[in-house]
Amino acid sequence: MSSEPMSQKLCSNPEDTITLLVEDRKILCSKVTLKLHSHYFHAMFTRNFKESNEKTITLKEVDGETMEELLRLLVDKVYLNKISDITKVITLSDMFLFDKLKEELAKEAIRTLSKNNCLQIWMELKSISAFPLIWKAKSISLTNFNYQRHHGLINNLELSQLMSYLSHINLQTYKEIHVFNSVLEWIYSNHQSVDEVPFQEILGSVLNFKDISVPELKKIKCHDEILRYPNIGKILEYVIDFKCGKNVAMDNKNSQIAFSWLTPRGRYLPNYLCVLNLKHKFEIFYQGRRKDSYMKKVATIPSSIQQLVGFEIQVHKTKIYIFGGEYVMGSGAWNDRMYKFDLEEQKLIDTKYSSAIKRRHFKSCLIGDILYVIGGTGPYRIKENSMLFFNFKTGKWGPRKIHLPCQYLQSKCCNFNECLFILDFDGKCGYFFRNENGQEWRRVKICETVQLEEYALLSMFSYRGNLFLKGRKLVELELIDGVLIPKKVDELPNNSYGTLIETICSHNIVYSLYVDVLESDIVRMEYLNLDNMESKFFKRIGLFHECNKSKSFYLSEFYGANLTHNSESKVKLFMLHHHKLVEDEDILVDNN
Repeated sequence: MSSEPMSQKLCSNPEDTITLLVEDRKILCSKVTLKLHSHYFHAMFTRNFKESNEKTITLKEVDGETMEELLRLLVDKVYLNKISDITKVITLSDMFLFDKLKEELAKEAIRTLSKNNCLQIWMELKSISAFPLIWKAKSISLTNFNYQRHHGLINNLELSQLMSYLSHINLQTYKEIHVFNSVLEWIYSNHQSVDEVPFQEILGSVLNFKDISVPELKKIKCHDEILRYPNIGKILEYVIDFKCGKNVAMDNKNSQIAFSWLTPRGRYLPNYLCVLNLKHKFEIFYQGRRKDSYMKKVATIPSSIQQLVGFEIQVHKTKIYIFGGEYVMGSGAWNDRMYKFDLEEQKLIDTKYSSAIKRRHFKSCLIGDILYVIGGTGPYRIKENSMLFFNFKTGKWGPRKIHLPCQYLQSKCCNFNECLFILDFDGKCGYFFRNENGQEWRRVKICETVQLEEYALLSMFSYRGNLFLKGRKLVELELIDGVLIPKKVDELPNNSYGTLIETICSHNIVYSLYVDVLESDIVRMEYLNLDNMESKFFKRIGLFHECNKSKSFYLSEFYGANLTHNSESKVKLFMLHHHKLVEDEDILVDNN
């Protein structure tokens, strides 16, 4: 090797020494050392291969500097901090089956993983088994698209990598036009003209035409680069017509391509189910998609807010926000701050977004950057039949209270087609909240054939553009001409019967908590996949600390004696995606 002392460490016994010829380098090594650390070299030297008796072995198509760094690590772990490109060394350790070294390298890469290197690590290592490093790198890359774009990191990708990244169904972007601009930036940055790349193929692959807005499409269609390609302009015109509900003739190639571009896929981000334990400490546990009957502890929120009651939790851009509530019930000490918990740094941060919420046991709903605070109990135990809203983008609360169109105690709310939707049980109707032309609430009817169950036994969420009501049956409602009409009714498994505590939904996965119908002190959890109606129940959910798996609690221990979702509940459920939770499985899509 280039360093004489290092060569002596690798080949202290002359009889055991061999020479590896890698490019223009001669690296002196010990057979014993190579056999001990590499399954590849162990097989080479112990089986009937010609290299087993040779003193000089040539390794082709291998980078000499990387191989030298890899071998140096066998005898000097301190050198780990001096590696020029850890992804190359991991790739080589995988190729030559240095399994233990690859594991150590992956742990080091996780320790130094950041928004600056995640995309490179994911793209260069995605074809090898270096988990959970690759999963974490993919998670950070897909949830930090704007950072990758603004810092020019996307421009370092090869064309195939660019298309794989931008077309990924889990890529998080607020506007698809930013994806379009990223394509152009990549082309200009790599000193190529649009003529040198399959521009039409790239656009058809990377843009999410299902969810892109018509104004965005019109802006793209008028871009100077698009105007140079009349066919692409015509295809986009057809896409706009399709999205506007116009009748489009399918007798030409461009309209057929436009229709294929609109094949539903959309973008979404799978989440982990999380539980905030309020009984002893503010501990956060999470469960993955493998449907294990236990949840792992991932964090403890500092004690400064552990006296709060009646507050709410929402997640915005991987950060956990805690707001509202009262310090000790009936004390009048209201929480007028919005706290942000950073899972990465394990810190509770006062955002300084002061508010006049002064409410507890209210409902909340997050639509894009807008957080809605609905109803609740205010000072002197007065029931608030109004709504407040907070804009995360501007960091400001709305200027006034908004009167609710119905009694909030007999209503439920959810995000329905990126709008706040409130279901009124008494009026058997629904209301969309909009800020268009001064009309804040828009009423929609519910078809008379829809049987609304008892308020407490019904949950509501939206998926695939439709509204779902989940009680003893699962009812899918479609909005047609201002009326919610049943599209499908599915029977649910008999063992789901019981008192519904709460339901939380993330894309196609629905988690529901029930009181067991036979054993009233047991809380069951149901996992339901809306795409295939796969349902699984857990009679008991264990909560344990990663460092002490024997220390187990059951989810039912965190509810009151009557096991209903009220002030006695000692847990908060929420959905979160964060790379820190990516340990045992990859919940993101493998390919597009």
